[in-house]
Amino acid sequence: MIFAAHTNQITIPLWLIGLIAVCTLSVWLWAAVRLLSGKRLLPRRSPKLPPWKLTDLLYAGLAYVCFLLAMQTAVSGLVDESAAQQEQIVSPETLAAQHPVVILLEGAGPMVWLGCMFAVVIVAPLAEEFLFRLLLQGWLESQTQRWRHLLPNINRIMPGARGPIVLTSLLFALLHFRVAGEVWPAAHYRAMLLATTATNILTVATAIVFLRLVSKATPAELGWNIRRLPGDIRLGAIVFAAVVGPIYALQVLLAAMLPKYVAPDPITLFLFSLVLGWLYTTTKRLAPPVTAHALLNATSLMMLWFAR
Repeated sequence: MIFAAHTNQITIPLWLIGLIAVCTLSVWLWAAVRLLSGKRLLPRRSPKLPPWKLTDLLYAGLAYVCFLLAMQTAVSGLVDESAAQQEQIVSPETLAAQHPVVILLEGAGPMVWLGCMFAVVIVAPLAEEFLFRLLLQGWLESQTQRWRHLLPNINRIMPGARGPIVLTSLLFALLHFRVAGEVWPAAHYRAMLLATTATNILTVATAIVFLRLVSKATPAELGWNIRRLPGDIRLGAIVFAAVVGPIYALQVLLAAMLPKYVAPDPITLFLFSLVLGWLYTTTKRLAPPVTAHALLNATSLMMLWFAR
């Protein structure tokens, strides 16, 4: 997940700011009208819990690490060190704590942009929501319900699925912590993006096969319902439109307050992850959080595109 609104070097077009504001205000107005008319905003929370165990999570994590090491080794040969040293790059002082994708897209051509769109808007949301929301948060919810009768105080502190949502969001945010560091040539970032994208695809595919064969998980338990897909996509888009304005406003505010060498992403991503977790626990389907996640990444890329 990337943000494009946290750097002083990027100027967001006024029309795009206006579009984001209109989308957010429209959804909040629609929600207010529905509430005043006595209608529900969201479906009732699904009681379904996943069948997988802690060992299944550990296997998925091990698969990710193995695939990542293998992919990094494989793509390292694609980097021509002599050519990479000759590439002109932006200084670390200018880039501060920029996301690697933002650095990669500095002066990049159309093919690099297309590759980033595939990796950032399609693959990353699918993989991250599968790993964080479906596997981790789903398992935490099942464990919380199983042990709640032994620890009744948990229910008073964090009723329902709030505990799993918060814990998953904390881990999600921490993994996006970033400070300014050494800036590598673009060839290294292209190789890193390729390795990460391939790792995400292979990990999700392997985990799905494993859960289907070992845990006997059904497609519904894996978060997919084809008949409800149009409605799930619409729900994810509506929720995204409701929070995109506050999320980017907070990102810009934090960027002005925090030191330049520290990225504010973990704070805003923690709050956005709470929304994604709430979407998953309400529907027990991946399409709503994946849609919201993909739209946030697409918006960030669009900001970068118009700021060129």
